[in-house]
Amino acid sequence: MALTRDAIITEVMNETKRTDKQTRLEAIFPDILYRMSRAVTQDGEPIPLQDLKTDGSLSIVDGNYFVALPSDFVFQYGEPELLYDTDKGRILTKKSLEWMNYVYPNRANNTSNKSKPIYYCLEKNRFDFAPMSDASYTITFPYTKIHGTVDDNTDTILFRDTFKDVIKDWLKAQLFDELDDWDKRDGYLMSGLNTLMSLAKVDKRNAEAVLITDFNDF
Repeated sequence: MALTRDAIITEVMNETKRTDKQTRLEAIFPDILYRMSRAVTQDGEPIPLQDLKTDGSLSIVDGNYFVALPSDFVFQYGEPELLYDTDKGRILTKKSLEWMNYVYPNRANNTSNKSKPIYYCLEKNRFDFAPMSDASYTITFPYTKIHGTVDDNTDTILFRDTFKDVIKDWLKAQLFDELDDWDKRDGYLMSGLNTLMSLAKVDKRNAEAVLITDFNDF
């Protein structure tokens, strides 16, 4: 069943007995989805969510040595691949910007070394690569994106219904923060984060390729 904004807000109001907070909950609802998009663990590790993954791509042309990252980019979750000659591809190798500038000095102007890109890095909202591109190419670039704004009940929520408790917990946390009830705020924040991490771990394990051979006796 698809999640809807008004149904979630109604549940939160009933469970907190704060039916006077509908307008405020509607106002902060988009912020909760934004925070879920950019969620990290307590150690600062990203929590890429399957529901926000996109099969993105970047277009580069002759003479490029970087392109801007997509405006909705959050986390990279797969290796970029350079596509060429219709049916060929090359996985790009990630390096630091310092390494690329050392191995390929003056990348911005060194047209004598143009070729198919081999290396890349992500810096300052840019996808930098080396060497400078010698032609137009498409680079596949899998990433998770920022959730779109949901400020109306007809707007689509990308998360599956299993994420409803996370949304509710973080709505409650924000509500109790504004009511100066720090203990309840912290409790709901942690509850939502733990649920979010658990769901992300399950999705990651389900997505991993596993070769099953133990019982293939036929």
